[in-house]
Amino acid sequence: MNIMKQHTFKILALMLIAALLQVRPALAQSAAIDLCATSGTIALPGTAALTIWGYTLGDCTTGLPLTAPGGPTIVVNEGDTVAITVHNNLPEATSLLLPSLAMIPDTTGIGAVASATYNFTADAPGLYLYEAGLLANAQHQVAMGLYGALVVRSATAGTAYGTSSTAFDDEAVLVLGEIDPALNNSAAPASFDMRNYAPKYFLINGKAYPDTAPIATQAGNNVLLRYVNAGLVPYSMSLLGMRQTAVAMDGSPFTYGRTVVAETIAPGQTADMIATVPAAATDGSKFALFDGNLLLHNNKTNNVTGGFGGMLTFLTVGGTPPTGDTTGPVTSNLSVSPTAVSGTVSDAATGGSNVNAAEFFIDTTGANGSGTAVAAFTPGVTVNVNGTIAPALTGSHTIYLHGMDAAGNWGAFQSVLLTNDATGPTTSALVVSPTPNNGTADLFVSATADDSATGGSAIAAAEYWIDTGSPSAMSVSPAAVQIASLSTTVPAATINGLTEGVHTVSVRSQDALGNWGAAVSTSLTVDKNGPATSNVNAAPNPNNGAMPINSSTPAVRVTATFVDALSKIGPECVGAAAAATGDSPVEGTNHIFIPLVTGSSDAQVYAAAAPCMMGELFIDTVGANGSGIVILPSDGSANSQTENGYADIPLGTIATLSDGNHTIYVHGQDAAGNWGPMGTTILVIDKTVPTITSVTLSANTIAFGAATVTLNVTATDGGVGLNGGQYWIDGTATPPATATAFAGTSVAINTSGLAGGVHTLFVRMKDGVSNWSAVSSATLTVVQAVNDARSITANTSGTQTSNANATAGVLTNDQPVGVAGRTAGLASAPIRTSGTGAGTITLSCPTSLGTPASPTIGGNTICTNGAYRVTLHGVGGSGNQRRASKRGTYQFTYTETLNGVSSTATVTITVN
Repeated sequence: MNIMKQHTFKILALMLIAALLQVRPALAQSAAIDLCATSGTIALPGTAALTIWGYTLGDCTTGLPLTAPGGPTIVVNEGDTVAITVHNNLPEATSLLLPSLAMIPDTTGIGAVASATYNFTADAPGLYLYEAGLLANAQHQVAMGLYGALVVRSATAGTAYGTSSTAFDDEAVLVLGEIDPALNNSAAPASFDMRNYAPKYFLINGKAYPDTAPIATQAGNNVLLRYVNAGLVPYSMSLLGMRQTAVAMDGSPFTYGRTVVAETIAPGQTADMIATVPAAATDGSKFALFDGNLLLHNNKTNNVTGGFGGMLTFLTVGGTPPTGDTTGPVTSNLSVSPTAVSGTVSDAATGGSNVNAAEFFIDTTGANGSGTAVAAFTPGVTVNVNGTIAPALTGSHTIYLHGMDAAGNWGAFQSVLLTNDATGPTTSALVVSPTPNNGTADLFVSATADDSATGGSAIAAAEYWIDTGSPSAMSVSPAAVQIASLSTTVPAATINGLTEGVHTVSVRSQDALGNWGAAVSTSLTVDKNGPATSNVNAAPNPNNGAMPINSSTPAVRVTATFVDALSKIGPECVGAAAAATGDSPVEGTNHIFIPLVTGSSDAQVYAAAAPCMMGELFIDTVGANGSGIVILPSDGSANSQTENGYADIPLGTIATLSDGNHTIYVHGQDAAGNWGPMGTTILVIDKTVPTITSVTLSANTIAFGAATVTLNVTATDGGVGLNGGQYWIDGTATPPATATAFAGTSVAINTSGLAGGVHTLFVRMKDGVSNWSAVSSATLTVVQAVNDARSITANTSGTQTSNANATAGVLTNDQPVGVAGRTAGLASAPIRTSGTGAGTITLSCPTSLGTPASPTIGGNTICTNGAYRVTLHGVGGSGNQRRASKRGTYQFTYTETLNGVSSTATVTITVN
């Protein structure tokens, strides 16, 4: 009964250790796993039960309750097709993510009391993390415990990744995590601000020391420690008394393992380490495995709560060492060829048993006994063995040989690198710079040599040559590797010695066995002459310093065409101009230093964000190459051998130039850095305004309604010549917006609509660059006689008179008013126009009113000053009859005359 109890206790203990380590047996070729995302509680040292989340095996209707955060370690085999169905027993949506596997992330999620299946193929052996997926506001789910480890078993038993360097005797999966009670005790974890996340407990496989499970092993064993950092902070896992060999990270094996005391494992990262237990370790020995930051406590906010603990466990050594011959034979004297393997296998120093078998592997070792057997031999403590390789090997390969003694112990491998290489390296990625080159700059030549696919030897040498010239050596870096960089610098003098045109640069490389590979070639353009410049123009031209190329660009635009026979035009970037002035462009921007006028003290400005220059211009005096005004490509990009370019010279600069002809010099630069010859154009500057010497009118006095007069201007210009003018009538000397433009120096002016009176005609002239003269003027008088009316009351006498003196005469309302020299004269005699009386009317100019005007019409006249006397003649025997005969309407016409110009009007006299 006691034996049964002990046996049962051992079984339960082993089950408990397996549960704590969360290691499951390997699944079938087609693996289907059900996981339940659920909640539970955990009691940690120094605290009451905390709410946790995690995964249990099953569909949420079966399985053990959740007592620790995390989930079971899922173990599948390399090549398995895996389907993981997640059943959600949580109050919020969740999903599953395997970050290192080729699986599309689920961003939709699984709702409460729902499920979803995630499919993938376990393509490669390794250690992987699975955890809650990428849903909105799901950051807390991993921290609550939704995580676990996935192990993909290698097809080569006893190894983590199918190689001898990853062989192991014992294995432990260690899922690292932490707990912040503030989050786990939160009534609504989804509302917890993860920026305040501050873990207090640090766990291995969901437990904090002293509750962590130890890792059982034996003296001399290789222990594979498989770390999965499922937490939110990094950990550096250290093994006291032993070193660890890092063999893989994130499921990717290292070509060469590295020995570490502790390796920092980032959140979400996995790491595989192998630790070898000292052969002299006695039973009961313990080796502490812990977080190297030494914060080994459980929520120790004071000296009492929680106490010593945290992320800590032990490798424990136990069991009885085997007796007899337990060590395999030693292999030595390994010799290989492309077709054969030979060596010596001896158990003399490792047990003294006969050597019964031997095998070899190529490149990768496998399980003991699965290699290629050597030829039959007679067993002995020390034997020589021979094996045949078929077909013959080419390239570089590692050959492993070991033997087995009569006790069944396989010995350690001896290995050697076999290189069968008769082909030279492949040379690629040949680059020469700068090209084109003008012979003033060294030429840098670089390439890559690769012998990994043509024999696997190290790159030993390389050489280059130009055209059919002699080869010269190149540098190889790094040394003694299969893939290396090749480089050399060809002096500028060598390039300058080449003829202008296209040359061929060739490079080849040699491996350590003396094999030269095929050469690769590229073109080098040697260009020693700059581009030709043509079609140089400046606009607007002539210019007075105030005429822009357009309304948005206050500048004179210079354009030109550049053509180069060998190179594209430009670029010459920041450097030359700035260096010439002693100033530096602003760091982080692409500026070009532009001298606007050569020799002026304030003539240099920055052209911010200017692209590489393709040419430059100078005004009047040519400066040093690269110091002129930048010419830019018209299409925005200098990328061909023919380019049109432009530069805008600010009007402020143009205004500083003197009157007369100025030469603009333009030349371009090609991609090789060559400046070409100058092209020129003449910019004419004219800032002198015209001068008006006289303004005359073809008639300066006209009658009202006259159609036109002719304006004649006499003016001179000391610059490019006159180019018309403007005139306006009346107003002020300031030109109105409605001024009328005219060509030449003479213009017919429409006067038909001018009112009577004196008018001022203003005029100004311009030259060919729109310089305006001062305003001049002339006077134009429009003569207008105005109709008049008078009223006279008839009396009973036979003869009745009424005088209109000069101030009330016919000229009173006439235009222009009050101008000296005006005269009046009778144009037609007065006549009755209404009324039936027989009375008559006569006009006269008595001396008391003025001087009679000529001519006299029917005995009627008026005074030259516009005065006149009206005489009414009555008819009848009685006074009433005479009065009645006078009544009616009478009219006569008169003329106003000024400067020989006359205007006629009518006077109406009403007799009442």
